[in-house]
Amino acid sequence: MNTKKTTKVQTAFRFDPILIGRLKEAARMADISVNEYVTIVLTDATKDIESEMEKEERKKKTEDFLAKFAGAWSGDETSEQIMASIREGRKVRKTVKL
Repeated sequence: MNTKKTTKVQTAFRFDPILIGRLKEAARMADISVNEYVTIVLTDATKDIESEMEKEERKKKTEDFLAKFAGAWSGDETSEQIMASIREGRKVRKTVKL
């Protein structure tokens, strides 16, 4: 479940009494509150949907990152040379004598 502290909003959804009973039973079986259970189920059901607020937040983070780091590299290497160096570094294994 999302561990970030978020502001909660009280809603007024209307559910069929049978569905409420099922939710209560499922929550009891999972040993969590009905509220937590519904949150988990709805979060899972909507995990592939990005809200406008989330899109704006992601865009702002990207812009902040670019503002902070764009042009920060001062070397003459091309991106291909940098990637080759990274790949080569992964292959090197140092032996430690005991």
